[in-house]
Amino acid sequence: PFLAAAVLGARINVANMQGDWVLIPAGFFVTFLGYAIADVTALVFRPAPELRPALRVAIAHPNAFAMPLLLLTYLCERPAVKDEFSGDADKCVADAAAKLCL
Repeated sequence: PFLAAAVLGARINVANMQGDWVLIPAGFFVTFLGYAIADVTALVFRPAPELRPALRVAIAHPNAFAMPLLLLTYLCERPAVKDEFSGDADKCVADAAAKLCL
């Protein structure tokens, strides 16, 4: 987790946030939708009351970064994508990973 924070945090800046502003409200919407789905799931399956908070978090935030990072690594190794970054796959992954946090 600390390595991910160090890599991603170094790339976040105002210019990136201004360029990809739509990701911020979209992230809030997806999270809200996840919690709503979790509440409906709890109504249907009626888990024990002490499990409900864990259920809500598990449904609302499933692998928020793990799967996208795996996909980004794979895509940045492809020649067509790597060429956009002057053949530097590491720069491609770093830039793409930073945009995941916006």
